[in-house]
Amino acid sequence: TKTNVTKVIKEMASTMKDEDHLFLYVVDHGGYDPQKKQSYICLWGDERIYPDELSDCLNTGDAGYVTVLMGQCYSGGFVNALKGNNRIIATACGEDELSYGCEDLPFDEFVYRWTSALNGYDAFGNKASVTTDTLPDGTLKPVTMVKAYEYARSQDMYTDGKFKYGEETPQISYLLKSTAEDLAMDTIPPTVYLCISSGNTKIAHLPFSRFDTFAAYDFWDNSDIWLRNQDDGLEVHEHETPKITDTHRTVYIYTRISNRGVKTYPGYGTNLRTWWAKSSYVIDQEGWKHYRDTARVGGEVCDDSVDEIIAPGGSCIKDFKYTFTGNRLKVAKKPNFNMCLLSFLSNDDEDSSFPVNGGGIAKAWATDRLGQKNRYTLFAHEKNFAELYLYPLEAKLSELSVVVRKDSTDENDNDIEVKLTVPMIKNSALSLKGFNTNRFRPQDYCVKENFAMIDGISVQRNNPPLVSFSASVIADRDITKEQRHNVDVFVVNNETNEIIGGEKFVVIVEPRAKITPNIDKTASADGTVSLKPSNINEEVEYEWYDKDGNLVSTEPELKVSQLTSAGDYTLKVIAKSDKATNSVKTTVEKIPFVKDATMTRPGIIDADFNVPAQSGMTVRMTSATGSAPISEVKLVEGATHATFNVPSSSSGVLQLSVMKNGKPVDDCKILSK
Repeated sequence: TKTNVTKVIKEMASTMKDEDHLFLYVVDHGGYDPQKKQSYICLWGDERIYPDELSDCLNTGDAGYVTVLMGQCYSGGFVNALKGNNRIIATACGEDELSYGCEDLPFDEFVYRWTSALNGYDAFGNKASVTTDTLPDGTLKPVTMVKAYEYARSQDMYTDGKFKYGEETPQISYLLKSTAEDLAMDTIPPTVYLCISSGNTKIAHLPFSRFDTFAAYDFWDNSDIWLRNQDDGLEVHEHETPKITDTHRTVYIYTRISNRGVKTYPGYGTNLRTWWAKSSYVIDQEGWKHYRDTARVGGEVCDDSVDEIIAPGGSCIKDFKYTFTGNRLKVAKKPNFNMCLLSFLSNDDEDSSFPVNGGGIAKAWATDRLGQKNRYTLFAHEKNFAELYLYPLEAKLSELSVVVRKDSTDENDNDIEVKLTVPMIKNSALSLKGFNTNRFRPQDYCVKENFAMIDGISVQRNNPPLVSFSASVIADRDITKEQRHNVDVFVVNNETNEIIGGEKFVVIVEPRAKITPNIDKTASADGTVSLKPSNINEEVEYEWYDKDGNLVSTEPELKVSQLTSAGDYTLKVIAKSDKATNSVKTTVEKIPFVKDATMTRPGIIDADFNVPAQSGMTVRMTSATGSAPISEVKLVEGATHATFNVPSSSSGVLQLSVMKNGKPVDDCKILSK
């Protein structure tokens, strides 16, 4: 009866505490009252329970979470009356829809699919393939109430037009991006949960793959932590690179703390600690706590209680100022200085030391209670570059890989040219993917793809390499508005395939005119082509590259022999004002040295040349079927014609090879008479 049902629900709800989960499962029949314009649950003796009545029953207690699963017709009409921050309401259909049974089983279709998801198998023993999230340790998260709903909706044979004669539209209500998403039959998450989430609720640290373009969760760039050079961070949430001088020694540091819970944080019980360290691709606990060297380039910024009241889904911003003094000030004033930040939340009854992995790296990927900010902003027009150490984890020789992933905030933006400069390291057998290198500058690695990797860098803790980062815009078209390009550089421990650190570089490009160089070609009678730049309206530097990408000259003019050096050439121009660059290609056509060569009379060959002979040129005669020279004649410098005597013993096909300083220039074949 209605009296018994409501009494049991009220009594059960009234005993529930914050650590309990009340689960109400409603099946069988429901209806819709056109007079009240409300759905209802059918009971014995034509009795009914309306949405507001069921809500009153549930409101008698203070359960941590309440889940209501409904399979009856018109069940969607209960959603609005029952919904709440700590409640998950899932129904088989909408307020104006019927709910249908399984085709071959005596169950409600939606509820059957939902139950199969939680059970892991259907009624026939077939595995229910429910998509769940991966936890930091690599295991799968339990099937949650929300995931069970998603599975049931996708498998329901009456949804999305799958069934011609009937349609039902399952409904769900819960607090998005809250701990309600973690609720499962065997898992009751805390109802109050403070975090530094950066908007992420799926925290996972996947093994790195060298065979795919890796979509890493960039745990080193938490958007809930930012730094400002002035005290305006409560209004402006954009991170800045610190600018420290003798007269400007203070920076302002902000951390946004969110309540992912379903109940209000009361303003006590949680502590926030924040540390800083000089920028490095890899920072371990020694770096954060300034133990690494005597310069003391790191340390604690704050250790403070979180005393703000934060509603479910709400947040607060904690702000602190940090002033550089002593040795830290000396370090911070140096060019290209940058600082990274680490914030950690702990309960009053917990250890306030941040969690680390076996190598001492803060596990910001494994918990949303720990946030890291490694971001470096560069302005392309200032020709800045960043220098960051590549610290290994252990004192012994370690093998690391450096990975670059770049993208633009707007697909219509100009591309940028990214370069890493890595010192020559002994015992490193490097493998490259997506980089261009140059034998004239072997320490420079230019990124040619959006995903690039230097694999196999051997480093030791007592001598970490300093890897610099620089970027310039490719000004192949006018830049009419400010552009921002994001480039992540992260480090992989090759022994474990674990990503151990990274830095996000934000490259800002300001408006500028395009650079559109041309190449003018002028051919000389001696077979030399002069390549000269044109259509350049600003001061630039020049780099000429051959078809193999080798740098061959940095002079404005390049002279190329059509005999010995013909091929494709690229001119790269680099603006002196902001290092903006653009390139243009041209081709120098090869011409044969020998214009004509014939045996005009027995034993005599007459040859005409397209260009005058050059110093060091000879003509070597060999049999077309052998390699031993029959004779070799030195050409007179400047000659355009020559006559050769063929030994009387020679017959058949002869090959004339033109050599310059012992290297072949041209060849042709002649039939000996």
